[in-house]
Amino acid sequence: MPDEKGRPSEEPSAGGTRVVVSMVPDPAYWQSLGQFIEAFSMAEVGLFVYLPVCSGIPNRIARALVAGFHADQLITAIRNVWQISPPDKDVKATVDPALVQLKEISKIRNSVAHYVSLVVSNKGRITSKITRALTEREEHLQEYRISPEIMSAMIADLEKIGQHITYGTLVTLEPNVSRDEQRRGLPALAASWQYKPHKHQPQSPPRRRSRDRT
Repeated sequence: MPDEKGRPSEEPSAGGTRVVVSMVPDPAYWQSLGQFIEAFSMAEVGLFVYLPVCSGIPNRIARALVAGFHADQLITAIRNVWQISPPDKDVKATVDPALVQLKEISKIRNSVAHYVSLVVSNKGRITSKITRALTEREEHLQEYRISPEIMSAMIADLEKIGQHITYGTLVTLEPNVSRDEQRRGLPALAASWQYKPHKHQPQSPPRRRSRDRT
């Protein structure tokens, strides 16, 4: 780990080589992080608007019940409502992929908001629970790559997610509205997802196999 002033330190990796870990000033990263957090908050607002619409709960009652819910809780609540009152096929086909992608992005958001980010010589900048992890096992560390480029991809996806949820909200409120017209007004619906979770997660070094002793 870096020292208290953020200066680089060296730690042995699983392969016995030295890995440099540092917390260097990075204004470009900090600016991207602020934009990412803001974009995530906007998507979260979309969930909060959609939940009372899909559940049929008056907005004022929803504020009393779920005002403190974060994105993961809102996603769970929406899916619970869908089990009781399923949306039509078009709405589900549009909103469901957005919930899946937002759930993935939420993992990164939670990590960068609550845990430290480090620049590691063999991985680049990562965000990790290393300072609070129960053990050093992979399932406890939960490392994710993070960079301005990765956050730019997630910001684009968050805008797309917002439009998916907006579409679901609008056509649920007005089932007879022209859906083609609504889609034309939400061009990000047709865009591809930019953030690929598995592509951006650090690869763990291979573990040495112990030879069986006879």
